[in-house]
Amino acid sequence: MTTVGYGDVSPSTNSGKLIGSLCGVAGLLTVALPVPFIVSNFNYYYHREIDNRAEEEMREAISLARWTSHSVNQQSHQMSTEDLRDEDVTKSMGKVKATIEKSVAV
Repeated sequence: MTTVGYGDVSPSTNSGKLIGSLCGVAGLLTVALPVPFIVSNFNYYYHREIDNRAEEEMREAISLARWTSHSVNQQSHQMSTEDLRDEDVTKSMGKVKATIEKSVAV
C-alpha cells in the first residue's frame, strides 16, 4: 500500500474520513485475498514435484537393481539373483530415502 503526500493534508469531515477508511480497507483486501490461493498452489506444485522426483529415483533404483542382477547372472556369479536383487534394492532404497530426506530438509 502506498500513501500520497506527507500527511500534512488529511480528510477533516466525517464523510471524507469514511471514504479514506474504505479505501484503506479495499487496498488491504486487494492484497490479502489472493495470498492464500497463491500459497496453496505453490504448496501443491512443490509437493507434486517432490513426489515426482521420488518416483523417478525409485524407478532408476529398480532399473539399476534389475540390470545389475541380470549382468551378474550372465557372469555365473555364485550369488543367487534373488539375493542380489534384494540386496541391490535395499541399497538403492537407502539411497533414495537419504535423497528424499535431504530434499525435504531443504
